[in-house]
Amino acid sequence: MKGRTRLHVLFWTDAAALVNLALLAATGFLIEYVLPPGTGGGWLTSGGRGVGRGETVKTVLGYTRHQWGHLHYILALVFLGLMLVHLALHANWIKCYLRRSRAVGAACPPEESDGESETA
Repeated sequence: MKGRTRLHVLFWTDAAALVNLALLAATGFLIEYVLPPGTGGGWLTSGGRGVGRGETVKTVLGYTRHQWGHLHYILALVFLGLMLVHLALHANWIKCYLRRSRAVGAACPPEESDGESETA
């Protein structure tokens, strides 16, 4: 992949990962502190541990704790995929680092250049 195109892909991958991580943290906070276990209503009627008979299921933005948990799981899978793409884009750097760490003074090939100076 050419230098500038690779940088654009890397930037947008990292930006998407940052947004995804923020959403992952927000849903984790909701699940842990706003909708803790037991906010599912009655034990026999809704499947949760229950907080008492006749109480309704607690929701945030219309979603129950279970639904937020499902969204949290999907976000975690997306984040994992984005990190795999990030690592794939840095595969040459990782190989070079591992090669240098095993053999003192081992040189790595220079990165492909798109013809523009990095210091400009």
